[in-house]
Amino acid sequence: MKILLLILLVSSFNFTGAAQSFTAQKTSLPGNAQTLRHTDVAVVQNQPGLENEIEQKLKLILNKYKRYPNDETTWSLIRFDATNILYPYFQEGRFAGVKPNEAFYVKIGKETMTAADIANKKLILQVGIAKQKPAEFTLITVSN
Repeated sequence: MKILLLILLVSSFNFTGAAQSFTAQKTSLPGNAQTLRHTDVAVVQNQPGLENEIEQKLKLILNKYKRYPNDETTWSLIRFDATNILYPYFQEGRFAGVKPNEAFYVKIGKETMTAADIANKKLILQVGIAKQKPAEFTLITVSN
């Protein structure tokens, strides 16, 4: 496959562009990720720190909602915020999968918390991200 490589050299306010054409099997993505194309599925490899980066962002979400009632309304807001954090990673190609449901999922509520957790206002958020293959998830669990 032909890829056009555009190298921008920045010198103060002067931008100079240089283009080069070559044949390649790999495509570089943001965050040191690389994809290998196999038909319509992208396999993502080598993303050091991705899980930690996502975990830190998810902790911020839980901290934002820790004073809210521990109910379905709050869980929906958390689910929405977590999805909004994960979707750009999917769009950038940092997760494997063609569709968002193959690339990640977000769970919170009765499927991640016991009745005692809910009564004690403990929030437990579980996220699965497909790092290598679509629908094969690495789990990230965050609680307050």
